[in-house]
Amino acid sequence: MQQPRNLSSDVLAGKRLGKGVSSFDPIDSLGSLKYKCMIATDFHTDDTSCQKSPDGPYSHQANELHGASETKKETTRNTDEEDSSGKSVRGSYDKSAITNDGDFKIRAQLDEADDLLEEGFYIEARYMFDSILRKHPQSPLATVGLAAAFNKLAHKKKSPVLLDKSIEMFKQLLTVPDVPDELMITAGSKLAELQAFRGRAVEALKFLPTLADKYPENVKIPRRLGDAYASAGWTQDAKRIFQKILKDHPCDGFAMVHLGQQYVQENEWAKAVPLLKAGIGSDEEGTQQALFYSSLGFGLHRLGRNDEAQKVFRRGTDLGLFPSVYQHSFSNVRGLTGRPWWTPVQTGYQEYLEVGIVAEMVTRWFDITIQRSLVTHNRMVLYKGQGYKVSETGVFLEHKRHKPHSQRISNMAKLLEKHWRVIRDEGLAQLHSKHNMFKHTVDSYLIKNGDWKQLILYGSGSIDENVCAKVPETCELIRRMPHALTCLHCQVAFSVMYPGTELWRHTGPTNCRLTAILGLDVDEGAKLQVVNETRTMTEGKIIIFDDSFEHAAWYDGKSLRLVFIVDFWHPELSESMRRHLSST
Repeated sequence: MQQPRNLSSDVLAGKRLGKGVSSFDPIDSLGSLKYKCMIATDFHTDDTSCQKSPDGPYSHQANELHGASETKKETTRNTDEEDSSGKSVRGSYDKSAITNDGDFKIRAQLDEADDLLEEGFYIEARYMFDSILRKHPQSPLATVGLAAAFNKLAHKKKSPVLLDKSIEMFKQLLTVPDVPDELMITAGSKLAELQAFRGRAVEALKFLPTLADKYPENVKIPRRLGDAYASAGWTQDAKRIFQKILKDHPCDGFAMVHLGQQYVQENEWAKAVPLLKAGIGSDEEGTQQALFYSSLGFGLHRLGRNDEAQKVFRRGTDLGLFPSVYQHSFSNVRGLTGRPWWTPVQTGYQEYLEVGIVAEMVTRWFDITIQRSLVTHNRMVLYKGQGYKVSETGVFLEHKRHKPHSQRISNMAKLLEKHWRVIRDEGLAQLHSKHNMFKHTVDSYLIKNGDWKQLILYGSGSIDENVCAKVPETCELIRRMPHALTCLHCQVAFSVMYPGTELWRHTGPTNCRLTAILGLDVDEGAKLQVVNETRTMTEGKIIIFDDSFEHAAWYDGKSLRLVFIVDFWHPELSESMRRHLSST
């Protein structure tokens, strides 16, 4: 139940807003194009003008550029009216605010390259901007133009390498002299956004504070700064930034949803829900994300407002943010089979996960029923929504379903079910040791009652060698599980619950993986519910489910409950798609 990387998950503060939030039905205003200020008591009312959310993460990253401050794309080139200094033409030049004197002299070349970029000739634009830079290496607009071209190509080719080149070009702008203020503000904000997108939020903190001090009136910079602090885990600094934004701009939807999300992580649901409602209802740029809809829905559920929660989930599904009304994950690959429960035969990994063919017969009716329900309630999401990047924005990566490679995988069943006692004994030995390494994780906010800890052997793309030194035989087994260890979004862990423990209903972050749970030390009180079906965990046996569907777990037994959890790639993902997902 690993959470996605690089989310602002542990930052939140600011003045309590509960009293100041007016009573309104957020569901009625979700998706409204009309901006509406929702807070009037604790902060002064401001009419904050914000841009609408773009269609997807890469379009969001690319479209603000070229032409900071959203200038017209067509430029005035009437040289007949130009005097010897060029001042009269400069005054009518619609990119004047982002053009220094040197760039103004070569504006015809820059405009031609910019036109290529706007018309979709990204490769040609790249080479033209590069050619300009060879002759004019300190041209701010050519530097930004080349960065924008790399960004457009990254979107088109689905290339993290090109995205990194875009980042490097934006960074180069920081060393260029005589950059117009408006261009520096837009490009600096874009650089911070791309760095956070690539999991490098700390790098953005090297220059964003300076920009924020230099341009205190521009709200985009503190937004980026707060998000960078949050992503880097600098909690107190992020709190200070978001609190100040809402003090100066009480209707800022971006700050609302981000503060609300941090209250979610702190289990402050009564504070989180009003902020998330108002922020989403503003329809401002950056607020229409699956993460925020998911948090709002589950927040309403925790507050006992289940009907409102279902409206939020259905609204998110209709907008194309979720794969289905039952799946509230926010990093998704479109086109994959979605079912709550899986058998080893269905995964194509039966040679790894053999638990018996009978289970498929038992679940077949339920699976068919769920699939029909998904189609009935969710027709448009089956084809609506473009994009490719798996990220917290909730857009989908288009993917042609790949036939599972069952013949290319072997022996995982024996590694898990045949050797379950070896895994159990090492897990129990570590659990009962004086210096055991079981810990509460970032998922601890999911605990409704009781206590739940994990011992993570593999996560975020690497094996924890310190843990492996404590459970060496188990680690030797998992090293032979390529469909888990090549998955950057997967986790392998021991999981322990104590009697009376219950987890809130929740979803995992992505539909690109499945989860296998091997019972180690369990009794009939160990339950897992996915959608509306509940199953009991059994010692030495595996159950498989898709954690992008709503699920909950609880334990009513007499002793502890110990299981072994292995996430692995969704079997319909091709090798090339897996490599792509692991590089982002």
